Amino acid sequence: MMRIPSYNNNIFRINPYLRRTLRGAYLKFFGNILPVQKGIHILNAHYVQTGFTDIEKDTKIFEMYLENLKDIGSKFIRIEEATKYVTSKNPLHDKCYIAFTFDDGYEEEYVIIAPILERYNTNAAFFINSNYISSSFNYQQSYNKRVALNTKKPMTWKHVIDLHHRGHIIGGHTLDHYMLNTNDNKEIFRQIVEDKKNIEDRLGKNCNYFAWPYGNSRYLSKEALDICLNYYKYIFNSDNW
Repeated sequence: MMRIPSYNNNIFRINPYLRRTLRGAYLKFFGNILPVQKGIHILNAHYVQTGFTDIEKDTKIFEMYLENLKDIGSKFIRIEEATKYVTSKNPLHDKCYIAFTFDDGYEEEYVIIAPILERYNTNAAFFINSNYISSSFNYQQSYNKRVALNTKKPMTWKHVIDLHHRGHIIGGHTLDHYMLNTNDNKEIFRQIVEDKKNIEDRLGKNCNYFAWPYGNSRYLSKEALDICLNYYKYIFNSDNW
């Protein structure tokens, strides 16, 4: 669930050791944890926990998670800062710097996660499936089957626009959480490019950030990568690429 990318040729990659360490801390409700590596780490998640959203409980869990990260010496930075330092190939090494991204566009990202990050004076990149936002019940049913999760609801476009106005980054994630390793290059193009257009039309601003669904490089074809590189400035993934 968590991913911590590093940078190479517009592709962000994972640090498996830190992912295991932090995921272990999350699952054990922040028990003993080894010191983290210095440098810039970009953590990714989708929600606080897999079950139905419980605002009171999930708020406490996410706050505890952030406090745990601070207790082990981490400093939170904005996602734009992390991207700038990594892409400049002159990243910070004096301590552990952490930025945040969240995928898909679940309502709790707006209700729980964003407000808490703001209290810690930081932001996140929210990679959304634009057809999922403000979608119908029938669409949500098919989407839930696709992602194998039926306990969450989507944000509305009002939520997304508000996040943008509050200083968060809204990024692309395909229209429908589409797997980008198929042979249907026409559909791949549509999923990537129309998703970007939907976001830009709603926000009135260029969308420069993209994370492909499922994160791993085996879920992205060479043709899909070429399209991503042509349309997006920053592309995030979740494995050592």
